[in-house]
Amino acid sequence: SNGATVAAGTASAAIALNVGNNVITTRVPAYDGTTTKTYTLTVTRLEPIVVTTEAASGISAQAATLHAAVNPRGAASVYFEYGATTSYGYVSVGTSISSNALVAVATPVGGLAGVTLYHFRAVAATADGSAPGADLTFSTTPEPPLAATGNPVAVTANSATLVGAVNPMGLPVAVHFE
Repeated sequence: SNGATVAAGTASAAIALNVGNNVITTRVPAYDGTTTKTYTLTVTRLEPIVVTTEAASGISAQAATLHAAVNPRGAASVYFEYGATTSYGYVSVGTSISSNALVAVATPVGGLAGVTLYHFRAVAATADGSAPGADLTFSTTPEPPLAATGNPVAVTANSATLVGAVNPMGLPVAVHFE
């Protein structure tokens, strides 16, 4: 209890609850000023869901695997929000888990852009609501250079002009024909 006296018709201040059983006792005086009625209520507060976003792995120009450790304290669907900002914009497929202990969750995501900083976080959705993990970031690698060759031109018995094009995709490259 918070020990505060509250006037009739007025709500009390919030009562902090500990994890586990909390006994709340309310004493209500009658209008005669001498009679008191006592009411007891037990409220059980469950331990919070644990959602720990962990470092991404397998990062390439177009994909990554996102990781989390989650204790849903029951059943949950775990998914990842990700995108170029903390507004995310993309949501991965969900993974269903049911446990009262930490469970490792790994979800591959694709369709990413090369050389881009991505924000991501794990989210556990239960029947009681959703619990997000912390925001982390990773950067995708550059796209590999693209090279194309054409047919040689000006072919003679002693020489030929080789034709080709390279898109370095922003990377320093050295080009040669073999």
